[in-house]
Amino acid sequence: MESNFTYFALALIAGTGLFILFYSFKSKPQPKTDIIFTEALNAMVKDDKRKAIRLLRDVVKQDSDHVMAYLQLGNIIRDEHPNQAIKIHQSLTVRPGLSVELKVDIHQSLAWDYEKINLLDKAKSEAEQVLKFEKRNTWALQFLLSISEREENWDQAAAWTKQIQKITGKLSENDLARFIVYKGLEKLKSSYEENSIIAHSIEYYITFIKQNFKTKKTKEPETNTIFLQFKELWSDREINIINNMILELSEEKEDCIDSSLIDAVEIILNNKEEIVADIIL
Repeated sequence: MESNFTYFALALIAGTGLFILFYSFKSKPQPKTDIIFTEALNAMVKDDKRKAIRLLRDVVKQDSDHVMAYLQLGNIIRDEHPNQAIKIHQSLTVRPGLSVELKVDIHQSLAWDYEKINLLDKAKSEAEQVLKFEKRNTWALQFLLSISEREENWDQAAAWTKQIQKITGKLSENDLARFIVYKGLEKLKSSYEENSIIAHSIEYYITFIKQNFKTKKTKEPETNTIFLQFKELWSDREINIINNMILELSEEKEDCIDSSLIDAVEIILNNKEEIVADIIL
């Protein structure tokens, strides 16, 4: 009997302790700034920028150590006030005790800030900072790839693509081949006078190829007779021949380019030029 009473007493004491502990945690108020920050995030989800900015400014006014509020505030104002966003995000880089995840987020935001005002070198530098913290960060690699494409630095674009493929395991020969083709066409175009017809024709083909890689299809209606004639302008065999020639040219040094290859490509392109003129005129 005494043994049962002892067990009951111990259970009651333990239960009371848990009850007190639970309510001590439950009654602990959530910081006001955290509540406001949550409201700001909800406003961002609803695309209510004005409300989100007002709430985030309220958070940092009450708590100057709220790094996430500063980070999101800079992200929201980037479109209309990119230089101000840069100042906010730069100020966060010197904060002590930041986690690796926060450092990555800050430098990622700075990369977007600089890209917004077309300071691509600084944007690249910030993305490279992200890679210093996370070597396998695919966002940074994709960002650097996109800038290389904008700058038409095809060697660098190919290098970033290889890294992305190595990390993701998604191998595609086309992704790499297109940069080699771009490089070959650019080299071919540079061998002609800038304003020559053949140079403009090559530029047209470069643009056409780029658009096809982006859209995966042409935007012309297939009922258009001119479109149908253009569609049949190049046979698969001719495309393969030109592609192989360009690949061979791209691998040669500037002072060792085989003139016979250039002549062959020129003959083919001139022939197509005449056909195009007949179709249009």
